[in-house]
Amino acid sequence: GLDQLVSIVAERSQTPGNSLYLVADSEGRRVAGNLSAVSPELWNSLGPVEFVYRRPATGGVETRLAFANVFRLPSGYRLIVGRDIEDRRELARSVRSAML
Repeated sequence: GLDQLVSIVAERSQTPGNSLYLVADSEGRRVAGNLSAVSPELWNSLGPVEFVYRRPATGGVETRLAFANVFRLPSGYRLIVGRDIEDRRELARSVRSAML
């Protein structure tokens, strides 16, 4: 059920890496996960979506690109499971620049 999902998301979101998770209630309040907030556009999406999110960084906050799947759960809850793809985008940019 929902309690078990929240427990799994809380556990997985503690693992370092590029994985992103969010379980939020019907009001958009975070219940578990390592995404602190999402845009209204992402909140209202379903299925696969590319989006920008913010995370703490040395000296402030940085904006990063991510890809995720958004799922609607019972009682209006949402589950977002994704991956930060900013490093991949930067690598692709570097390769394109080197080839020009």
